Amino acid sequence: MKKQQRAKLRFVGPSDWAEVMDIERHSFEWPWSEDDFRRMATSQSVTCLVAEHDCEVVGYVVFERMTNAIFVSNLAVHAKYRHSGYGTQLLDAVKDRVRNKVKLLIADVSEYSDPSQLFLRSQGFICTEILHGYFDDDIPPQAAYRFVWEAGYDN
Repeated sequence: MKKQQRAKLRFVGPSDWAEVMDIERHSFEWPWSEDDFRRMATSQSVTCLVAEHDCEVVGYVVFERMTNAIFVSNLAVHAKYRHSGYGTQLLDAVKDRVRNKVKLLIADVSEYSDPSQLFLRSQGFICTEILHGYFDDDIPPQAAYRFVWEAGYDN
């Protein structure tokens, strides 16, 4: 494991899109488009945070506030900064918001994304169900594993 470093966490800004999109394209087989990000970022219930280290965006998280939970829509860390603690710092920032408002944090990940599943488990998430056909635009349709973190459960 690489040495854990502290990141500056802040809201995504217009100048961050190129770095966010670069991380997205290199992190996922089916990446979001810039339009997807911008559409999400303009929603009142959605927050987009970036992790910055030495003036470079090293990761981001997109999450949506719902009535009884917060849904993590997207989280990625640049490949050269993985295993340095930045993903944990981003999730901790979301967990802090959960503790203050609602009790649950939810993330749905592809059945084929072992690194995502292992990361969420390491962060205290529990897989609660399999959502068959969740990614129905894939051929064949992929299932998603729903992971849930409950405030107070792992603290």
